[in-house]
Amino acid sequence: MKRIILSLLLISSISFGYSQIPEILFPAKKDGLWGFINTKGLWIIKPSYFNALEFTEGIAAVRNFGKWGYINAHNEWVIQPQYEQATPFSEELAAVVFQNHWGFIDHNGEFVIDPVYEKASSFSEGLAVVTRGDHYRFIDHTSKIITDGAYTRAFPFTEGLAPVNWNDNKGFINTTGQLVITHSFAHASPFSEGLAQVYENGKWGFIDRSGNIVIPLQFIKTTQFSEGLASAMQSGKWGYLDKSGAWKIKSQFDVAYSFYLGYAVSGLKSRFGVISPDGNWIVHPEFEMIGKAGRSVSLKDEIGNHIRKTFSVWQLKKEFEKTDDYAIRMTREYQEIAMDSIALLILKSYGNRLISLSSAELGYYDADREKFNIYVPGTLPTSLQVPIDEALWFKENWFNASITDTQFAISGEKFVLTGYSVVIGSSLYRYDPRKGGPATLTQATVTWTDEIEVPEIVWSVSNHNQTKVAEVHKAKPGTSDVDKDIPVTRTTNKNTFALIIGNEDYRSFQGGLNDEINVSFAATDADIFSKYVHKTLGVPRKNITLLTNATAGQIKQALAKMSHIAKAYEGEAAFIFYYAGHGLPDKVTRIPYLIPVDVNSSDLSFAISLDEALGKLTENPHTRVTVFLDACFTGGGRNESLALSRGVKIRPKSPFIKGNLVMFSASSGNESAFAFNEKAHGMFTYFLLKKLKESEGKVSYKELSYYLNIEVRRNSIITNNKAQTPEVTVSPSLENSWEDFNLLGHYKPEVVRSDSR
Repeated sequence: MKRIILSLLLISSISFGYSQIPEILFPAKKDGLWGFINTKGLWIIKPSYFNALEFTEGIAAVRNFGKWGYINAHNEWVIQPQYEQATPFSEELAAVVFQNHWGFIDHNGEFVIDPVYEKASSFSEGLAVVTRGDHYRFIDHTSKIITDGAYTRAFPFTEGLAPVNWNDNKGFINTTGQLVITHSFAHASPFSEGLAQVYENGKWGFIDRSGNIVIPLQFIKTTQFSEGLASAMQSGKWGYLDKSGAWKIKSQFDVAYSFYLGYAVSGLKSRFGVISPDGNWIVHPEFEMIGKAGRSVSLKDEIGNHIRKTFSVWQLKKEFEKTDDYAIRMTREYQEIAMDSIALLILKSYGNRLISLSSAELGYYDADREKFNIYVPGTLPTSLQVPIDEALWFKENWFNASITDTQFAISGEKFVLTGYSVVIGSSLYRYDPRKGGPATLTQATVTWTDEIEVPEIVWSVSNHNQTKVAEVHKAKPGTSDVDKDIPVTRTTNKNTFALIIGNEDYRSFQGGLNDEINVSFAATDADIFSKYVHKTLGVPRKNITLLTNATAGQIKQALAKMSHIAKAYEGEAAFIFYYAGHGLPDKVTRIPYLIPVDVNSSDLSFAISLDEALGKLTENPHTRVTVFLDACFTGGGRNESLALSRGVKIRPKSPFIKGNLVMFSASSGNESAFAFNEKAHGMFTYFLLKKLKESEGKVSYKELSYYLNIEVRRNSIITNNKAQTPEVTVSPSLENSWEDFNLLGHYKPEVVRSDSR
């Protein structure tokens, strides 16, 4: 405990002063050629191109002798000029024209989506608009068509909505293609900061998300709201409006574009300059043209560099630090703790500085899913779960809401809110993108498909005699080899039911804990395992109950459901139970417990004993119960935080096994169950999934047991430098037959009846 406290104290003593925000550059034109200027109007890249667009994700599109390519802030070619047209990067992809057709390239210039479209927009909120023939459609990053509608006109999604036309109809659809706003205006633009431009009879105005006009149609031209302001033209001059429709910057410009990064491009007498939010010139209007502002270094690289620099300071021996303590701190285990903590703190500091939480907008309420869309400028949208009987009150009191307890990640050039609380009066609603299950007042869920990117960090390991440099390879969830190309069986196990639990996020449910208490990748483990159960083992989706970050009440309800199913099927049902998360033994009885996310290690009275869980699964007639436990019950775990909080490891008592039950456990005795960071899974779960993939589910329990024992033992020693030995426990009735079982259900043992039958 002293060692971890020492490590965290040294982290907290580091100054997390903000590194300088990446230099903001504007594409600018002078004497017929384009280059890039900074916020003082000085040339950073001298004019030498025939056209140029803004920097996004650290690179900018420029045209050189008829072809477009991409350069970095050092004026070096990142992608050679080869395209007929190009757009700025968005969500790691850029729309370009090659051989007269639009497609999408990555940062290496490789086509991720082939050039087969007549038109294409940039990606926004995971979708892009494309045309083939006469109709507009929406595609995702894999080029899959998302909406069924074939529209005569469409614009990209923003804030969960997209304006579309079809036949003589006009309106806004959500990402499922459902029409949520209809209108009769001649033109409507995408939403931005809660308002959308609309046009009729030569005038522009703004509507809100209910379709109501909030700024009357009175302007000759307008732009979208950005950073609280929108430019508008009236009486031949441009100025800037606030959301009440009042002039924030009086109309005085010949041209005025939207604010971005605190700056707006405006013009006088055919010359362009840059203004601040108070309307004063930052760069006087002396250029032929100026484009949108952009960061010369990507947000991801800037934050990653800050993390690396801070980590290098943390590695230095402190004046009042003993050599023995320094040697302990420089072990890989504590360097990883420090790196994770530093990354979390720096992401939070950047997010709190660059994101205005007070500008958050409340979107539509999805009554079927019981979720409100929440939009914070500069972040990806989130969906906050609010029970339907509280939804109207929540909406009416939104003006009193405050967003607190924020956690951030980054995706492309935008932040991702990975955790926050909405507080209205004495009511608190917690948002967590990894959590599923029913809504309660203090927990919230989000449907989230985008991968959240974390900067890769280079770390150095030091001890008394040597120093070496290595990379921490921490894969992103969803990128492991077992997460892709999951085999699909033709078998349907309609009488098999699965309860799958992944408890990862304990911190959000228990005040005073830090992130080290969480169980790395447990939610991902459960999610991917559920996909194998459905696709590879042929269990219908409706037969699968998946819980992530489950509370005690949710687990008890789910176990009761399995018991009721067994009773209803009168011995014709088989069950699969999977659990990844913390486990603990009672200090006195040594009985092992599954730990729900809302149960503290100091009080197990509301935890779920393993005996109780297995008892519920076997109390009614069944053909077979197969259990997979990627947890240990010694007080340790993937992060070992529970063990450290208890200060001792206890060898758990073996559970009571009955019925037709086979249990595969991740570890034996007083060992811990560890993570496999390189694969973004638990060590045990990774090799379980790997065997299911290799065998396409056609694997006997004997073969699976042997494989897990060999692979987990060997890889845990190599990767974690600690022993982890999976084991199998079977009920007495199956001692001579379990090895021949197969998860695809080809072997059907004798039905076990309960005592009452």
